[in-house]
Amino acid sequence: PWWFSRKQHIQNRNGGVRMSKQRIWSRKIFAVVEHYVSNPGTRLFGITGDLDNLGMYVSKNGRPLAENLVDVYNRLIGAFMYSFTNKHRNKIPRFCMIPSGEEIFSIGTITDISVARKFFGLLATEVNNFIHANAPFSSDDVKVSFGCKIFPNKNVRPVASAFAEAVRHRRVKEASAVYLNLMLMMRRELAYELDRAKFLSLNASELDLVVLFRNVVYAKLREYKEGTKKALLALAEEANNDSELREKLRSLALNSKYGITDDDVAVIIGLLSKKNPE
Repeated sequence: PWWFSRKQHIQNRNGGVRMSKQRIWSRKIFAVVEHYVSNPGTRLFGITGDLDNLGMYVSKNGRPLAENLVDVYNRLIGAFMYSFTNKHRNKIPRFCMIPSGEEIFSIGTITDISVARKFFGLLATEVNNFIHANAPFSSDDVKVSFGCKIFPNKNVRPVASAFAEAVRHRRVKEASAVYLNLMLMMRRELAYELDRAKFLSLNASELDLVVLFRNVVYAKLREYKEGTKKALLALAEEANNDSELREKLRSLALNSKYGITDDDVAVIIGLLSKKNPE
């Protein structure tokens, strides 16, 4: 089918390539959505996943090693998911997983809701054990949380049908807009389910404060980002104006490798409070 081609283009008058009919949707996702639309007896379910405490791992070990960790985790999460869905192919006729850095997005069609619920339960209880048992390296601090949802037909089927129809008739601009609307609809519900899992120990769901707790996290993140920017600007200005300080900073072990220890944190705090580095 035309929507499976990687590139659709035409030549412009100057001989260059101008992209035309370039799809933005994943072929894997479309295959799931098309099956859902073509089979009224199925339900559509989604899963989102996120690596907890990855930021702390990056701070201790640096981004390169953390990227290796993410690759390992994503590969093993995929192996776990596909092992289950392949064994239950008669109940889960279509399924795909799309890794995106530290985040995971999966959708599938289901004919038996009890099988989907069993799948969700295993993700919540078994995946982290599976990762630590099979990974060439892992971290006890970095764990995976999942948000899972069987989407109500009345909400998602009309949008999914519009997406499939637009793709079949090669209305690329329309298909792209409807695809993004469909993904946003699913991701909003999955984001809530993920935060319910992340804030489980805080009793957030029973308190009906899931969204507020997430917004508190966003507020603290903005505060951290703004404070970090100011600190870097101040340190850069000092280093530009003070050659002796600049040489001391260059000679620090902190300037030769990524990742910091608790002792390094103390050194950095000293720098930011305008103390001379040791």
